[in-house]
Amino acid sequence: MAAAYLVFSLAYYSQMYLLYNYFDSRAVYVISLGWAYLAQAAGMALFVFLYWKQPTLFSRRYWLVGVFVLGAAFMSATVLVKSAAVLVTGMMLTNLLCGIETGFAFSLTTAYVKKDSLGLSFGTAYAIGSIGTWLISLLEPELMVSVHIVPIASVLFGIAIAIVFLIKDLPSALEDGEAAEPDKKQGAFYLIAVLILMMLVSTLGSNSYSLITKDAGLSAVAARGFYAIGLLASGFIYDRSRKLGAICTLASLVFPVIATVLYGQSELLGAVCALSYIFLGFIAMYRATSFMDLGADNKRMLPIVCGGLLLSRLVEAGVSFFNVALSERPLSGLILSGILFIPLIVVFCVMQVKQNSAAPQPPTEEMRLAAFGERYGLTGREEQVLQLLVHGASNGEIAAALHLSESTVRFHSTNIFKKTGSSGRVEVGRLFKQSENM
Repeated sequence: MAAAYLVFSLAYYSQMYLLYNYFDSRAVYVISLGWAYLAQAAGMALFVFLYWKQPTLFSRRYWLVGVFVLGAAFMSATVLVKSAAVLVTGMMLTNLLCGIETGFAFSLTTAYVKKDSLGLSFGTAYAIGSIGTWLISLLEPELMVSVHIVPIASVLFGIAIAIVFLIKDLPSALEDGEAAEPDKKQGAFYLIAVLILMMLVSTLGSNSYSLITKDAGLSAVAARGFYAIGLLASGFIYDRSRKLGAICTLASLVFPVIATVLYGQSELLGAVCALSYIFLGFIAMYRATSFMDLGADNKRMLPIVCGGLLLSRLVEAGVSFFNVALSERPLSGLILSGILFIPLIVVFCVMQVKQNSAAPQPPTEEMRLAAFGERYGLTGREEQVLQLLVHGASNGEIAAALHLSESTVRFHSTNIFKKTGSSGRVEVGRLFKQSENM
């Protein structure tokens, strides 16, 4: 996730700065935060559709090689070919690929990282990407718009391709997940409503972070350093308490209103910009972990764990178009964000009350499997083999599902029997069944 975010972030900022060679600042704002974000959302939506409909095929990691190769080609073309049409087209295609890869990375992280570590894992990965982009930009003045960025980006794309061969495939048997409870549909409705209102309040209240960054005299790349601080801090808090993290995020939304009030005071603009990006990290964490938690609790939801980011990209794109109309009337954005803050508080509180009052749900098979594995010291791969084994799958079927050889499956099965003190499949299955009542 960190490597992919770094290389696509580098491509995004290089292309954004190149836009200034052909367009005024307002057009650059609409293209980079409007149309490019729509392209990212389209890429994530495409991944969700493909993984949901064909999980066996699109759970394989190797097709990401093509995504990175095309990303390197499009990024190089936008820098080397001096054409506004090529630049805009290449930027849209690069962001489409970024969205596809983001969907895969979110699902992969959710599938193999423990739920109480998802926040810091996401925050660290995106912080590395943000800080890495800033450090690369310091290597040479105007590096982001020079041809020298091409070999640097090509090397990074090459590293990302190499990492593809080291990571795991996504789970392909989505049907093994627990069925979603009916009342979760209502919970999803409240979550989506909160995310939409949150992004509207945040972006409208500050009259867009990009405009504040420009007027503060701080480069967009350097501002990502403050974003990284917010991501790391929020990830630490979220992994210790989702509720505390959500409350901190809600509280951080007051700041965009303050940012608008202080917008005209030049001596405070730098601090306003820095704090805006720190608090933006909390908002990014909430939208990411809210949907990743769904996938962590229910494997069938893995295809949609990028839904929080997808939704926010759509909202941010729409708001960017709206902000252009309000660029000469920042007070309108302040008033509208204040009005939207009221239903946000109401919907957020209703969602929290319903979550707290809901009857406790029995642990899913994924949760029981994790607890069983922790009790007997099973590795992640052994847990995967055990999950299929207790459902009666043969060694050949397990090998095909996990892309292993049958000898490797027998090796893991033997280790499982030794660690659990079982004589074979039947006994370990009975032991796992008994653990449900413990």
